[in-house]
Amino acid sequence: MLKPIILAAALLVSLNAWAEDATQPAKPVKIAKPFVYTAKPTDIVIGKAEAPVTIVEYASLSCPHCADFYNNVMPKLTEKYIDTGKVKLVYRDYPLNEPALKAAAVVQCAEPERRHSFIKVLFSTQDKWGRGGDYKDALASIAALGGVPRDVFDKCFADKALETRILEVEKDAEDNYNVSSTPTFFINGKLHKTDHELESMSKDIDEALAKK
Repeated sequence: MLKPIILAAALLVSLNAWAEDATQPAKPVKIAKPFVYTAKPTDIVIGKAEAPVTIVEYASLSCPHCADFYNNVMPKLTEKYIDTGKVKLVYRDYPLNEPALKAAAVVQCAEPERRHSFIKVLFSTQDKWGRGGDYKDALASIAALGGVPRDVFDKCFADKALETRILEVEKDAEDNYNVSSTPTFFINGKLHKTDHELESMSKDIDEALAKK
């Protein structure tokens, strides 16, 4: 007879807990604000400023999916849309870990005209620096090839103010636009919800172009 009594007591506790939960106010659902592109100091812009379509990408330099986009999709996107003046892409860092944050800071210390090339090199060599514990020397070697000498690299690597500026962009994306993963794309303010392959991105790009 003891077992039914224990079950009944457990059921009573569960019902009481449910009743208490029911009296609690529901947690507010976080709704993203409409995305409006406003230039930020750490933006890296690829393409003509007057292009009718703007793609804003949030990416982490240590993210394999971001590397796949840059290594395999970006060249085709560039040929079809960016080089033809239809699209400009705004790259924004959304670092998922410390190596990505440090790499993003070092990129910002390169000459502005070299930053996009630097990003491409980091994505193409991600397996050499993005997954190991000792990534500083690997990043320093890559930075040297990108024209960033070791003394400048060391200064950027330790620049907490620069890291704060990068993280502020990340926080703005999280707080206002519900960005939580990489890569995330906004095409003329519209969240691109499917994959990052050229075919699916072209649909949203062509739709945006048609509206222009």
